[in-house]
Amino acid sequence: MIIGVGTDFLKMERIPESVLQPGDPFREKTFTKKEQEQAKNRSLPGEYFCTRYAAKEAVFKALGADPEHARLNEIEILDDDTGAPHVTLSGALLRHAAGKAIKTVHISISYDDGYAQAFAISEG
Repeated sequence: MIIGVGTDFLKMERIPESVLQPGDPFREKTFTKKEQEQAKNRSLPGEYFCTRYAAKEAVFKALGADPEHARLNEIEILDDDTGAPHVTLSGALLRHAAGKAIKTVHISISYDDGYAQAFAISEG
């Protein structure tokens, strides 16, 4: 059963270039260590961070979460061996999802011409 749907559309230039620097405060509070590692292996790490940011916003909306009780780095979006993105929740967002009987969050990410778009569905 679908519990929630979320989408986000982002002009990639809105994400600060400082996100490419290890230790950047925005990077640290938004992305997990594993996401930061996966970004390093990309030819365009800036695009990786932008698409993941849009995806995290879409997931957050699909969960129907309260922004005051959760952080974006509690949403981890990593690619599997085939390149497909997968969502893992932790902390307050994992507890929130469990409380709403959400078992899985599906994510689709696209980007082109300076824009990133993501679509998420929470399923229980």
